[in-house]
Amino acid sequence: MENQVLRFLQLLHSPDENVRLLMVKTLKQLFTHISSFHQPEMPQCWLHFLRDPSMSVRTSFAFYAKYLVFNPKWMEEKQSESETLLDEHIPLSQKDKRQLTQSIPLLSYCIEEMTKVVYESLATGDRGLQHTIIFTVRSLGSVPLDCVLLPTLANLLVFIAHPSSLVLPVAKLSVGEIAEAHNVRPYDIYIRFKKEICGLIVNFVVLNHHIGGLSFGTSVQRIVRALGFTSFREFLQKDSHHIIPYLVPAIVKNPGTSQLLNDIGRTLMVDTKTLIEETFQHVYPHIYLYENEETLSTCIKYMEDFTGVRVKDLKKRSFKVIHNELLLHYECQKERVLDALRDLAKDDPDYAVPDHRMSLEQIADYLQPRFLGVLVFFDSKLVTKKVAESVKKKALSSLPEIIRLMGPKHITPVRFKVLATLRTALKLNYSNFPDLNVAAWDAFVHSVEVIHLGPLLSTIFVSLLPLLDDFTVEIGRIFSFLIIENNEALQHFFKELYFVEPNEAIVDIYKEIQAVINENGPPTFMDRLAIITSSIKHDNVDVGLYGLQHLSYLLRTEKELFQACIGDKDHVDPIIREVMDALLMGCRDEDENIRLACADCIGAVGAVDPGHLSWRELQSEKEALPLGADVDEFAVLALNHLARSFQQCRDTQTMDAFSLAMQELLKLFKISPDEKSPRKRIWDSFPRDVQEIMAPLLSSYYKNSVGQNVQMPHPIIGSKYGLTLSDWACNWTFMVLESVTAPFIQAVFEACTISLKRDLQTLLFFMPYILLHAVRSASPVNLNCFLEEMMAVVDTSSHVPQSSPDDERPSFAIPVSGNGTVSVEGLTVDTRTMCAKTVFTLIDFLWRFMREWISAHYLSSTQKDDPVYNTVKAFVSKLSALKIAESNFECGEYTRALMYLEMFIRENPQQFQDQLWLFMKIYARLNEPDAVHGIMATRGQEPSLEELIIAHEVTGQLQDAVACYERMAQDERKGPDFYKGMVQCYLGLDQPITALRIAQGIVSERPEMAAVMQEFEAEAFWRLQMFDDLGSLLSSPDIAESKSWGVQTGRALLHFQAGRSSLLYKHLRCVRKELVEGLGMVSLETGSYQEEFQNIIRLHILHEIERAEETVQAMLMVASNEQHCMSLAEQLMGEWEARLMNVEQFSRTKEPILSMQRTVLVLAKSLIEEKLPEVAKYLDKEVGKCWLQSAITARKDGLYQQAYTYMLNAEKFQLKELFVEKAKLYWEKGEQDPAFFTLRRGLEEHFPNVENPDCSSNITRRDDTKICAEAKLLLATYNDETVNVDMDVNICNYKQAVDACRQWEKSSVCLAQYYDRVLGVMAEEERNSRGGEIQVNMVNFYGKSLRYGCSYIYQSMPRMLSIWLDFGTSLSEMEKDRDRTREKLEIMTNMKKNLDKMTKIIDQLMEELPPYMFLTAFSQLVSRLCHPHPDVFRHLKTIIVYMLLVYSQQSLWMLMPVYKSSSAFRVKRCEEVLNDPVFRNTMNMKLLSDFTRLTEKLIELTEKPIGVDVRNITVSTLVSSLPRLLKAPDFSDIMMPCQQFTIIQLPADDNRLFGHNPFPVKQVYIKDICDELAVLPSLQKPRRISFVGSDGNRYMMMCKAKDDLRKDFRFMEFNNVVNRYLRKDPESRQRGLYIRTYHVVPLNEECGIVEWVPKLVAYRNILIRLYKEAGIYTNNKQLKDMSSNLADSHSAKRENFERLLLPRHPPVFDEWFRFTFPEPYAWYRARTSYIRTTAVMSMVGYMLGLGDRHGENILFDTVSGETVHVDFNCIFNKGESFAWPERVPFRLTHNMVAAMGPLGVEGMFRRSCEITLRVLRAQSETLMSVLRPFVYDPMVTWRSTSTRPSARKESVETTNELAVKNLEDIEGRVQGMMRVKGNQCSSMALSVEGQANNLILEATDIDNLCEMYIGWGPFM
Repeated sequence: MENQVLRFLQLLHSPDENVRLLMVKTLKQLFTHISSFHQPEMPQCWLHFLRDPSMSVRTSFAFYAKYLVFNPKWMEEKQSESETLLDEHIPLSQKDKRQLTQSIPLLSYCIEEMTKVVYESLATGDRGLQHTIIFTVRSLGSVPLDCVLLPTLANLLVFIAHPSSLVLPVAKLSVGEIAEAHNVRPYDIYIRFKKEICGLIVNFVVLNHHIGGLSFGTSVQRIVRALGFTSFREFLQKDSHHIIPYLVPAIVKNPGTSQLLNDIGRTLMVDTKTLIEETFQHVYPHIYLYENEETLSTCIKYMEDFTGVRVKDLKKRSFKVIHNELLLHYECQKERVLDALRDLAKDDPDYAVPDHRMSLEQIADYLQPRFLGVLVFFDSKLVTKKVAESVKKKALSSLPEIIRLMGPKHITPVRFKVLATLRTALKLNYSNFPDLNVAAWDAFVHSVEVIHLGPLLSTIFVSLLPLLDDFTVEIGRIFSFLIIENNEALQHFFKELYFVEPNEAIVDIYKEIQAVINENGPPTFMDRLAIITSSIKHDNVDVGLYGLQHLSYLLRTEKELFQACIGDKDHVDPIIREVMDALLMGCRDEDENIRLACADCIGAVGAVDPGHLSWRELQSEKEALPLGADVDEFAVLALNHLARSFQQCRDTQTMDAFSLAMQELLKLFKISPDEKSPRKRIWDSFPRDVQEIMAPLLSSYYKNSVGQNVQMPHPIIGSKYGLTLSDWACNWTFMVLESVTAPFIQAVFEACTISLKRDLQTLLFFMPYILLHAVRSASPVNLNCFLEEMMAVVDTSSHVPQSSPDDERPSFAIPVSGNGTVSVEGLTVDTRTMCAKTVFTLIDFLWRFMREWISAHYLSSTQKDDPVYNTVKAFVSKLSALKIAESNFECGEYTRALMYLEMFIRENPQQFQDQLWLFMKIYARLNEPDAVHGIMATRGQEPSLEELIIAHEVTGQLQDAVACYERMAQDERKGPDFYKGMVQCYLGLDQPITALRIAQGIVSERPEMAAVMQEFEAEAFWRLQMFDDLGSLLSSPDIAESKSWGVQTGRALLHFQAGRSSLLYKHLRCVRKELVEGLGMVSLETGSYQEEFQNIIRLHILHEIERAEETVQAMLMVASNEQHCMSLAEQLMGEWEARLMNVEQFSRTKEPILSMQRTVLVLAKSLIEEKLPEVAKYLDKEVGKCWLQSAITARKDGLYQQAYTYMLNAEKFQLKELFVEKAKLYWEKGEQDPAFFTLRRGLEEHFPNVENPDCSSNITRRDDTKICAEAKLLLATYNDETVNVDMDVNICNYKQAVDACRQWEKSSVCLAQYYDRVLGVMAEEERNSRGGEIQVNMVNFYGKSLRYGCSYIYQSMPRMLSIWLDFGTSLSEMEKDRDRTREKLEIMTNMKKNLDKMTKIIDQLMEELPPYMFLTAFSQLVSRLCHPHPDVFRHLKTIIVYMLLVYSQQSLWMLMPVYKSSSAFRVKRCEEVLNDPVFRNTMNMKLLSDFTRLTEKLIELTEKPIGVDVRNITVSTLVSSLPRLLKAPDFSDIMMPCQQFTIIQLPADDNRLFGHNPFPVKQVYIKDICDELAVLPSLQKPRRISFVGSDGNRYMMMCKAKDDLRKDFRFMEFNNVVNRYLRKDPESRQRGLYIRTYHVVPLNEECGIVEWVPKLVAYRNILIRLYKEAGIYTNNKQLKDMSSNLADSHSAKRENFERLLLPRHPPVFDEWFRFTFPEPYAWYRARTSYIRTTAVMSMVGYMLGLGDRHGENILFDTVSGETVHVDFNCIFNKGESFAWPERVPFRLTHNMVAAMGPLGVEGMFRRSCEITLRVLRAQSETLMSVLRPFVYDPMVTWRSTSTRPSARKESVETTNELAVKNLEDIEGRVQGMMRVKGNQCSSMALSVEGQANNLILEATDIDNLCEMYIGWGPFM
């Protein structure tokens, strides 16, 4: 073979031109297919063709020459890649690099030969040879690879520059063609190789000057024009500093060329001396590093002579640049650079040079203060596009060496900056840059202290994983260093690397990471969510994207688990809220990929009911407001902000701006970690990570280089300086800054100027303080200018008004040319809105400043005369609150609009009625229907049609809204909003045909409305499945650019219908992109989730369209397997159903989703029905179910007309369950007969033999049994309500419902409750005889219900146990009766039998039910511990012991107060339980012993006497043995007694009763107690202590002595049950109604501990502080003088109350909300929370007779605004027996009413009261079941005059008659019975609305309040 090749190659030298030509043309095929042609020596055989005598051969070879270097097949691949290339280089794969490794030596050889031919052609003047060699060079240069650019360009430049060139035009053209082949301009190539090209240019210039005496300009002109410059002057102006470093040594070597330097000087119009001085900083490093010593010395002497300045002085002028330039070359000239640095150090006045030669460590120390500057320099080289590629390479090559030189000592403090530099470098892919990057990363991880690498692990991995395939060994080595070698130090952070996937290259690393992740077993779903959520919030974009990708995968693969975490749970796990908050925060990210990924995940999560995502857990307390920029508090705030911004920054140059600002602020405020520094305390206050960021800046040398400010027009908004938010804010801020006169303040702000210009968020942070100080020091003219600018911004008119030319103008402003107005044509609406919002925040800040100033100085007698306060007040007072409110409304800032409107009404109450329309519009936009109702109630006249429409629309009463629209249609004056509203109403009513006809009619009548109406036409078309018409509409050019929702979804559905999957996905991405912009300002932290809920619903819908498309395509791919396709369809329907359960259960939320589901299912059916007819039938049924679901939702909303419409649509699908829903609709409409008829007919039609008690035999599917059972239960219930049949018949009806579906919890509960009602009407003496069997049935059916679910557990469990226990008590009492007649004996016998039956049922349930079910009634079980019947007690004890075994921690905490009771008999019974053999074992006895000892020590700690004035003391002083006890090594694990560990969470799914963990929060145990103890200022001296938990956190508790906390404990239990039902109710959940609870642990009858609730402040303390600030405080002595006596007449008390007390106590409570929650949304949410929690607690407190609600027992949360009640000792109307009897049902004084806003009790408060009452009334049986055990509860003292238990004989439990009476009163109140005069109950129950109104009137009645005790504070 080789011989054949050799013989063949001889033909290359054939004398025949045609043979040689043919040989050239075979070159490509030969090098493609014959491997031996790839040998290095092979090109030598071909390159002689460069000089071939035949021009044809040379020309042909020019085309094929590139194949000598590069593999032809590989080149073709790269060529096709380059055709779509948009960047200036082609990314290289590992294969590419291997190919290049082989090709580059060949390239070098070929280029060398070509260069020889180039110069030969120039020397000989052979034009033909010049032409062909240019073609050859051009052909090679056109290969789209970076490596060919410089060498080919260099050869072309020879032809351009050389005097003998005969092909100048061709050479210039070839430069352009090569650039075009690389998708760049010639200038871009020059930029990339600037340094090398400048060196070539100098060589050409020197050569031309030497040969022909040509000037610099003459020689350079042709080259620079070919490279894209307009002239050589432009070239020199830009890059003379690159030319002169090459020119100076050339001049020294060629003395006759010095004229060239003068040429440059003349061209730049500077003298040569100045030119050398200015470029010395570039010349010196070049000659030092790249010239020999002789040339270096000569050059230095030449420059000294020329400039007359010593080189030492020249170096001093440019230390920084010279340092940086030297270090840039560190990798290639290491020793020379080190020597140069040593020389520089000698001339540095700031550095003490050691006597000996500087070591590497000393050089690193010398560089340390400048190292940040070095990094900044390297950053600029890497980031700046105009920096040459060779310079970038040098920077990347030198960086790892410099990092190693500096070492961990100096790299660790600046690791964030180095990391940012490395990540910047990753974006560069030129040539071998990735190789250099990897080396730099390797140096970095080895040069940071290992302990500090942990938080950076995820960033390092996401940065390097994409390079793993190309740099397997190098990346593997880095990962191994981190994971294997430093496993112990870093494994805590391995969980953050969950995204690392298995890879052959890093198998060991992957295994090690997984071993740590799975250390305690595989992570749970919640664990995985938590890890992913933290990564989503990561500052690194790539880490965030990895997190979002994994979350998306998790939501798709584990969707059932995720939905189950939300659905119908008592308590939604906080991680769900964190996930949503992280996603919503991501929607604000500057990176579009992050935003879109977040939108996709939000859609996958679904439109979760806002009631599940309570915002209160995510709130944080407001930050203190520094009262100026010259105080330490401001420095701390500013430095923290700058440090956080530095951490989150993705731009290295902006990071440097932050560094400069921090450096200067640290100096200005003299903050230092030095122990001797007086400001060290400030340094210590910073978090550790902030300290680490700031530490290097204490000695850094950042310089501030801000240019002069441009003189601005006035106003700036709308001018060319104010067309964007950034421009306007920045320019106006710097204009305002000129008015700041205080030198220190000026210095503070000037330190931050660069960061203000580079980062908008930082600008917005400093802007208020700049304005504040400017206002304090500006002239009246400038102040007026500020006001004019601010009002110009918030003005919504199209032009900005200008001041008169005659007005005095501020010094910084210039007049605006023209007609006195600034045109705002270039100012977009969005920009104006954002600028206006910025102004609003400034106004907020100034108002807050004034409030904070008063609060800080209220004790000063001169505070109101302070010039600072008065100056700011005068400035703010010129801003109209009403104008600000109106502007905020126009800008969509509705909460701020409301806040300022209320401020206006507070000052102008007479205008309240005039502003009701604005109030209504604001509340409508806030989606607050309650407030809208309140406005309607307070209006003094009939509402207008517009107001009625708003009221109806916001409450979902669209039918009524349509009626108003119809009435308004008669008015001639109708605008676009009217038509839009009308059509939207019809669409909302699901009447698309009507909406379509109206829209088309409007367009025909008013063509200008076409663009508006087309959106609605599109939606109507797809709702009606008129897709042909939809397609025609959307093809219209008029609607092509429409972004409206109806149009966008229409386009998506057309893609879906046509099966265009790729176009559909692309379109959905575009729609998400638009929707996510609306979510940009949404955050759970501010609670605005609900405001943008519409967009979240739309993301939900888009996800379901996408999932439907995926499912349809999947089914079509496996259409032959219909069973599998059916499974896919059922899976999709199940997913949709689960998602729908978690949205708001209101028609306005569910209907858009259901409507789209119906449309998508119809389309899906049409796509598959030909191939999958059975699946199509299934989907058709699902369409019917969607209609049915719409009907159900509308009925529950009370929208009966809409429900009926949906019902009619559902009928054609012949659903079995339809008749049940139809009957419910008839019943709720009051049509009883049709309801009964529908039920009976439905049962006969679908379930024949309906009279058969066991109809299940006729039913094949479980779903059908449920339908049958539900129908029968409705029949029974309706008959019960109407008393249509007798008791036996109805019992039969209920039993049939139970028999129809035996595993249905509800039917068993209803039957048991019916038995209960039957029992209730029996006479007392009959209940245990004739009613005995009924009670057995009750126990039986309550028990059955518990077997199949726990939805009704609080009805079933307590009532079942009460029946059993009460029956046993009755039997015991009968057995004690000695008068035993035959009849009594017979009754006793029957009772024993019935009791045995009940006990047997209870025993079976104990074996069959999950133990947590009994735990829900554990308090009740403990309360009956003294049960008199021995057999019942024995079984009762067994249950309690069972609980102790399974839930020992929770049970023992509840049992301890009984164990420590003063009642000997209770203690005895408790000991019997604890000494039970089943419980007694070594472990349990040790736990019991430790529990007992801990309880005893806590009692001692609580009751130990403390001195009068003691406020702080130690635990060890009071009970020294308590800390020792807890620290004992053998002390048992005792659970922290906190609410989060004690509340039982029930399963949401009845199919998961077993295996459910009722306490999902990981238990924390008490490990220690902090020695500090705070004594609270109260009569009983409660003590605040802190336990240390096993998780390392502190848990605060309050120890209360001489206070019976048993009622508090019971009250909290009751409140938790109430909360459960408030959460279950959709209307309540929507409003976030709940009671704030906390855990109470009674230790005995007289003391206990209470879980400390932080951030609370007492109502009384709030008001006293506010009155003091206002200067109207009334002290106790004055109050006593004003108060009435108990014996005074009512009229005297009232007069005293109105004349003396009320005037001295005006309403001020609303000021607390504005002060505590200065941010408008926080204020609104806090105020709303206050109103609603006050309403809930008022109603619940009234029901239980809660009294003593003085100002110390009602507290408010300073974080959320919620009302928190404490001290529940006064319940069951005990307050009515006080010396001053309580007259009001709850506290609702004028201060509390005023704090609710201008609407007062109307609106939110009244509606919340009504909803709470409705829920309490609906759950009355449940709540009474929880309360009835109180009758026997030893935990509650019922007597009006307490008797110590030890004074009474308590051998057995006794029924407390007072308790029975109190429970009867509670039951009456729950049912709506109200007290009237004389303390009698009314005979008729009031409606919910009537009861709420009556209570509000009583609570606010002056006649009642004036009779209250003065200490209660009725005047406050």
